[in-house]
Amino acid sequence: MAPHLAAVAPLRGPPAMPILGKRWNKMLFYRDPIAYHLHVYRTYGTLAAFVQGGNKILIYAPEYNRQVMTQTDVFHVDGSRSQGHLDQRCIALVWG
Repeated sequence: MAPHLAAVAPLRGPPAMPILGKRWNKMLFYRDPIAYHLHVYRTYGTLAAFVQGGNKILIYAPEYNRQVMTQTDVFHVDGSRSQGHLDQRCIALVWG
């Protein structure tokens, strides 16, 4: 059974650059989304922050999907950037 997502905080993730901050991470993501996701998954595991200390999380494990989809008071899908269906293995979410 997967751990309760709300109890897993703060999440690890790629650090923001000192001067450019989170914008650098967004640039890396938009430059090559597959490479960014592979790096985050291989480095930080199945549950990670998009940027360390940020409120967007990346999920790479199906066992977390039920918690995410049923706890709508805790997790909010960032629909402005999502593409495809919500049942994909990777979902970008806003925590809080």
